[in-house]
This record gives sequence, structure tokens and C-alpha cells, in this order.
Amino acid sequence: MIDAEKLGSSICKYEVHLGKLERGDLNYETKTATYKTKGQFGREVSDRYKNTIGVIEVGYEAAYKSDWKDLPRYWPYYSVNSAKNEVYDVAGVKLFGVKIGGITRYFNAFAFFDSPIVGRNAPYEMPNETDRSLYDYEFNIVDENGKELVKGKRWLLHRLRYTNDYYEGEISFDGIIPDIMDLIDNGKAFINPVAVYLKYGKYNRDDDGWTKRTAGDEEARSFVKNLSEIQLDMSKAMIYCWNKTEDLKASRFAEAYSEDVEIPLVKSYFEKISAHTETMILDDRFTLIKLDSSYDRDYDRFNLKDEAERTFEISSDAFLKVLEKITNQKYLIYRDFDCYLIREMTSEEISASKKSKRR
Repeated sequence: MIDAEKLGSSICKYEVHLGKLERGDLNYETKTATYKTKGQFGREVSDRYKNTIGVIEVGYEAAYKSDWKDLPRYWPYYSVNSAKNEVYDVAGVKLFGVKIGGITRYFNAFAFFDSPIVGRNAPYEMPNETDRSLYDYEFNIVDENGKELVKGKRWLLHRLRYTNDYYEGEISFDGIIPDIMDLIDNGKAFINPVAVYLKYGKYNRDDDGWTKRTAGDEEARSFVKNLSEIQLDMSKAMIYCWNKTEDLKASRFAEAYSEDVEIPLVKSYFEKISAHTETMILDDRFTLIKLDSSYDRDYDRFNLKDEAERTFEISSDAFLKVLEKITNQKYLIYRDFDCYLIREMTSEEISASKKSKRR
């Protein structure tokens, strides 16, 4: 578990997606503009974290006994590696100290954000509904050749707004001059991830300008200004930018994936579920195909993997449209008890659907 905490202190846990730069306020006096973009993150964590620390966490929770006096009840949130003498870097494990009930508790800095302890203790030293991580990202703006046009801006990962199943923050760049404005507006300059840091140390209430959950980004990050930091390996960071063609998952910021991404994914998945006889259910009128766990019924979408094991989220509407294009047949998805099925639509259903759209 100590080795797992060292690993957690060296990698970036969360998957972050950056949207397109959009022009904001204009300053007519200085002839500059502010540009903003969305920073979104949700339930997904990096595969490396999921397959290492995540696995250990599940096993630890299942095995934990109340008489394990020397081990924390909530791991990896509380550290097993705590020296408890105000040491916050213990052999590579980065810790964050916060007083709870007058006693300093030592959290793993990488796990503090999701801690079930946060916000559940009345004498907790940090403001209620803190909802702030210790991951500090740096982004700049570059041209098509990667040349820096606007210097880096820090952004602390935190829950500012909630949109669907994603938390959404805002990254802004001020003082953008007309020449750079033209490049951005014409799709020739982009936001670019520079670095990601993990903050650690002791929480100081006097540094914290956070007053409410709807506070701005600068208030949100005020408490980390005097903390130590370690720069993490960017090659392991899960950061997706809308403008980078290799980051296909970031197209969740667009209306849909491009057809060259969707068609092979849907085709491969449909052939797979159709080929397994145990998924086939016959009644008097239809061939019903049972959907597997790739269909997320809570969010009405499919999570499909490509050959490189990257996961792509495709809404059920987009899935059905692509399937129609592939098979030249219309399909629908419906629930039968606890089972979700897909089948071809009848001519009557297609006709009724067309009439409904014309209204």
C-alpha cells in the first residue's frame, strides 16, 4: 500500500477535457480581449490509476476489519504512511494535512479530492463543500507549429459547476492582442496543456479566500498558494484538447464523433452482439438482440472501445443513426424488465415516426 501511495503521488488521477477557445469580454481601451474555454472532468480516472490503486482500494475496502488499529478505515484517502509530525513528503508520498476536531489528519494528496471524510465533520477546518483538488494544471495558447503565443495560466481542478455527469470549470486568458485574436478566431491558435502539478503540505485557513461554492477560479485556488508542489509526468496525464486529432475522446465537446470514428465502432459492436447466440431472443415478430454492459442505461449512451482500448462515448441517438447507415434499417432500443434490447422497427413504426417529426 505504501508503494501504491508513491505511485499515486507521481501520476495524474483524473481525465480532463478542454473545449474550444471562445471570445469573451473586449477591452476597448487596451484593444485586447479575454478568451475562455471549458475545463470538464467527470467520473473517469486514468487507466493506470484504475488498474493499480483502484484495484487495491476495492480489495482493501472488502477486507477491512474494525480491529485493524494501525490502518486507516478510509484508504487511500487517509495515508498509511503518515508520520503525524507535520512531515508532508514521506519517501515520495505527498500528504495534505488538515485539522479535524483539533487533530491534524494526513490525507494522500492525490486522493483528497474524492475523500468521503471531507464535508462530513462539523469541526472540519476547511470551509464546507470545499470541492477542491490538489491538482494544478498549466495551459498556454500556441499556434499551429506549437509556438507559444500566450504564456501559461494555472487552473486548479475543482467542482465549480455541474453539467450532466461532468463537473465544469472555466479557464480564461486575458489581454489577448488583435493579431492573436485573429489566429484563434480562424482556428490557427489553440489552448495547449503545459504541465500538471500535485500540491501538498499543510492547509492554512488564512490563505484561503474561498467563501462559497460559486466563487471564481482565483478564489478557489487561493489556499494552494503557499503549498509545495511536484510536477507530474505529462506523458501519463489524461488531458484531451478539442483541436488535437489524436485526442478523439475530446470530441464530446462537439455534437458527435466524425463518421470515420463512429462507423467502425458501431459496426464492430453490433456484429459482436449479433454473433453471440445467447444474446438472441426470438418472439413471434422480431429478432431481439440483448445489449451488453457497453450500453449505459443511466445516461442512454454506449461506451465503445477501439482496437487501442480507448473508450468512446456515443449517444444512443447517434448510435442508431450510424446503425441505420450501416444496415439500411431503422432500429430502436427498449427495456424488457431488467434487460435492454435492440430490434428493427416495423414499417408502421417508421411511418408513425415520420409523421411525428412533421408535426
